[in-house]
Formats: sequence, C-alpha cells, structure tokens
Amino acid sequence: MDNPRYVTYIIESITEYLNYFIAHRTPLTFQIKATRDDLLYRLRTTELLYMYEKTIVDFTLPHDVPTNIFHVAENFQKMLCVAVWMGVRTNCDTSCITHPTEENSRDLIALVWDLMECDYNKNNEILKGIYQTKEHEKCALLLNRIFNINRIYQEWKPPQRGMEINLHVRVTKRVKSRISKRMRRSRKPQKEKGIKTKKEKNGNYEKIKESVFAWRNDIEQMKKKIEQMSREIIKIANCQSLNNNEIKKESEMTEQENKELQSEIVEMLHQKQNLRDEIANLKNQNLRTEKKLERECKKVEAANKKMKHKKNLLEQKITNLRVEEKAVLLKQLEIDNMRLITEINFIKEQQGVKMERLEDTKETNLKIKKNNLEKNEKISEEEKMFKNEKEKNSKHKTERLRVEKLRMSSEIFRMRNVEKSIKMSVLRLQDRNNGIENEGLVLENELQTLETKGEALDEEIQTRKTILEIEKKKKKVVFRQKQEQRILQLKRQLLDFGFFAEVVGSDVNAKEE
Repeated sequence: MDNPRYVTYIIESITEYLNYFIAHRTPLTFQIKATRDDLLYRLRTTELLYMYEKTIVDFTLPHDVPTNIFHVAENFQKMLCVAVWMGVRTNCDTSCITHPTEENSRDLIALVWDLMECDYNKNNEILKGIYQTKEHEKCALLLNRIFNINRIYQEWKPPQRGMEINLHVRVTKRVKSRISKRMRRSRKPQKEKGIKTKKEKNGNYEKIKESVFAWRNDIEQMKKKIEQMSREIIKIANCQSLNNNEIKKESEMTEQENKELQSEIVEMLHQKQNLRDEIANLKNQNLRTEKKLERECKKVEAANKKMKHKKNLLEQKITNLRVEEKAVLLKQLEIDNMRLITEINFIKEQQGVKMERLEDTKETNLKIKKNNLEKNEKISEEEKMFKNEKEKNSKHKTERLRVEKLRMSSEIFRMRNVEKSIKMSVLRLQDRNNGIENEGLVLENELQTLETKGEALDEEIQTRKTILEIEKKKKKVVFRQKQEQRILQLKRQLLDFGFFAEVVGSDVNAKEE
C-alpha cells in the first residue's frame, strides 16, 4: 500500500465513533452496501457490539476481496475495511482503499460516514425490495462468511422511536398502579370511630347519646334518599343514552338506505358502462366485418382478373390452332399441285413422242402405263395415310379444346356462384348492421331512462335526508326539554333534603350546648 497511514487514520476515527456510542449506551446500526443493486442490510446493536468486543480469529475472506487492504487493519478493523470496500465497489473505484492518497482520503472518509449514518426513510424504502430479489441469498452468504452472523433482519425500526414507545408504556403502567391503589383504599370499609365527648357532671350523657344516635339515623335516611335520587339520575342518563342509541340506529338505518341507494346507483352506472362497452364492441365488430368484406371483394376482383387472363390464354390457343389448321391445308394443296404438275409434265412428254412410234412401241406404252398405275397406287396410299393422320390430329385437338372449354365454363359458373354468395353475405351483414344499430338506439333509450331514474332517486334521497334531519332536531328539542324539567324537579327535591339536614344539625348542636 502506498499510504497506509490514511487508512489507519480512517479506522481510528471509526473506532472512536463506535466507542462514543458504546460509552453512552445509545443504539447503533451498521449499514452495509452489497450487491450491484445497492441492497442495504442493517444489523442490530447487540450483534455489532458483540463483534466489536470479540476478537475474530478464524477470519475467512471472499475470493473477490483484494487482500492488500488487510495489511494494516486487524480484527474489527478488517471488518470495517471489508464493509467500506463493499460499499465503494459499486459507487466508485476501489483505488481509494487499495491505493489511498491525499485526494482519495476525503472520499473514503465520506463513504465511511455514509455507511455509519442512518437515513431511515431511504433505507426503509429499499428494504422492501430486498427479499423479492434473488441476490439476497448471495449477500447473506457473503455476510455470514465475513462477520460470522446467522441472522440478517428484514425489518428494522429507528431506535429513538422505539425508546419513546417504551417510556410511554412505563408511564402508563405507573399511573395505572397509582390509580388502582387509591381505588383499593377507597373500597376498604372504614372502622366506625366513636364520638369523643366529655362526660359532664350533670348526668345528661345518656340524653346526648340518644340524640346523637337519632341524628345518625336521620343522616343515614338522607343518604339513602340521596342514593335513590342518584339512581334516578342514572336511570335518566341511561334513558338519554338509549335515546341516543335509538337516534344512532335511525341514523345507521338511513345510512344503510343511502348506501343501498348508492350501490343501486353504482350498479346502474356499471350497467351504463357495460352497455357503452357493448356498443363499442359492436362498432368494432362492424368495422371488422367491413374490413373482411373489403378483403373478400379484393380477393374476388383478383380471381376475376385471373379468369380473364385464363380466357385470353385460351383464345390465343384457339387462334394458334386455327393457324396450324390453315398451314396444314396449305401444305396439302401444295402437294396436290405438285402431283398435278408432275402428271401434266408427264402427259406433255408423252404427247411429244412421235405419233409414228406409237404403233411400234405399244409394249413400251404398256410398261409405262403399268409404271404409272403403280405410281398412282403409291400416291393414293400416301394420300390415305395423310388423311388418316389429319383426321386423328383434328380429333385430338377438338377433344382438347372441348375439355378446356368445359373446364372454363365450370370455373366461370363457380366464380358466378361465389360472387352470388358474397353478395348474399354482404346483404346479410348489412341487415345485421342495421339490427345492431337498432339495438344501439334501444340501449341508448334505456340509458336515458336509467339516467332519469337515477336523478329521481337522488332527489328522493335528498328529500329523505332533509326530513330525517328535521325529525332528529325535533326529537332532540323535545328530549332536552324533558330532561331539563326532570333535572329541575330533582334539584328542588335535593334542595328540600338539604334544608331538612340543616334543620336537624341545628337541633343537635342546640342539644349539645
């Protein structure tokens, strides 16, 4: 390490901070930042203090912690360096620990103090997402390996708030104990103490004693009457509470009715919303059907184009066949002309022979005739063969043309049927759209009626509320008047009893004198 004294200075400052908390016995939390997601873990005070007092002998390091941090730090100082490194590894480079300088030292001190401080609001927000991730297991294993801790707490409360709550509980317990003691003392029956009087020489002690006992009996009767009056007052209070309970029940009933009406209004609104959703869905369906029809029309148009193209091809084939037939006929005419020309030339050659040699050369003529007959037979046979071939070719071509014409006619008929079915489907969809529009109008009318009903219900609710309020006020006024009259009567009775007690007391005092 380049400047180990900066690291030692930082560790000493942290140990002083910890010693201050230990001396004052104030709660302390140690914050550790681990993993790439900056998940925060907090440890309790007792565990941290236990780690501080304990000397960690079997100290194992994770494989990814740089070892040159621990040349200066030992025991608890090692733990602090690991915590600092774990907090720094995501926020900034580890060079401020591995290679500290005067510039890096301030950053390192600030990071250490950030680790030691407690930002309750931020950390509680971050703690919510710790156990929803998969990396908390890795963090737990790493912390167990470093600190030998078996528990990592999911929730943590601020220490000051907890101390305040404990003090409040203690105070309430003390107050309760004092009150209970006083109540016990008041419940204990007091011993009757005798009236201390001096014996007089005149012998009037017995008379005074009798008068005192009579006075006591009168007081006990007065007490009983006062208790009866108190009971009556309690009964009146109970009646008042019953009336209040009845008023509360009536108010609860009205509230329930209001809630029911509100629930009905909410249901009506839900129905209205559902109807609107249905109308929107029907409109979307209409749009979809229109799009489908457009697509089908486009497909039909494309099929019509294909059929027209096929018709043109067939017409071209037919024209080509006709041209071929004309060419064959021309070739046959040329052959016939050649044959006639050969015959004419042969005849001319025969006519050029001298008439004088005809008689002499009858045998030669006969030979020539035989040769001509043979030639004619050969030519006739060739003509027959040509005619047969021509007939065969013409039959095949006509059959092909007939088959193609039949196929084209069937395809044309099928396309016409498809067009008719598409037209029928279009008409059906139009009828359906008209029906849907009619249903939408009916639903809109129903919505208007429901809205009018809701407004009428609102008006009824308001009128009921006003009537109930007026009735409540009347009941309260009547009840208060009755209570005031009863209280005045009780006060008069109490005043009468008080006057009687004063008279009795004056008589007793006169007798004593």
